[in-house]
Amino acid sequence: MTRSFLPFIAGSMGMKSGKFMLYNAIGSVIRATTIILLWVVFVQYYKILLEYSGTISLVVFWLIWAYIYKYKRVEFKKYWDEKNAEMEEMNRK
Repeated sequence: MTRSFLPFIAGSMGMKSGKFMLYNAIGSVIRATTIILLWVVFVQYYKILLEYSGTISLVVFWLIWAYIYKYKRVEFKKYWDEKNAEMEEMNRK
């Protein structure tokens, strides 16, 4: 998704087209190599991954929640309070 916005961002920042094309080519090779390697590694576990995809998703969700709770709780609370204040301000108008 972000790949489609990169030319606009690079152009607005004044990046030369030759430099952009070089970085774009390097990024494309890295992205393609990564996707192929992931396919090669995980294709043998395809059925197992499908069978346990719900459990895997749940575990990932809880790991993210635990990380936020343990390490980012103060920042998250501050962000949440700021957004609530913005919503209250919008509702007053």
